[in-house]
Amino acid sequence: MARSAGRLDARLLFVRPANAPADWLDGELWQQAKTIPGVTILVDKDGRDAAAFGASTSGQVMVYDSAGVIRFSGGITDGRGHEGDNVGLQSVLDLMRFGKSPVATTPVYGCSLGVCRIKRN
Repeated sequence: MARSAGRLDARLLFVRPANAPADWLDGELWQQAKTIPGVTILVDKDGRDAAAFGASTSGQVMVYDSAGVIRFSGGITDGRGHEGDNVGLQSVLDLMRFGKSPVATTPVYGCSLGVCRIKRN
């Protein structure tokens, strides 16, 4: 988002599992997400929206053009927990800047949205 110069309409979905505790949204990742300028954060109860979009892994990014056509689907990191430039991020930036990218998909690193469970201490 720091490189988008306001040209992206970004939505960040947090899948809230059915067994999530009441304070689930008080987690560190949620708090970090709230600090990203220009991002609308939404709660996806039980993963219904993720399923509708075909997202199966945490960290999956999808880019749609103004006509609603998907132009990119994949990960924007080189591995789970990693940050920095990579092919997926460059594809998103290319779509934003030039309206096209030679890469439409990349691997997604994260946990399966159907397998992730809430850990209780």
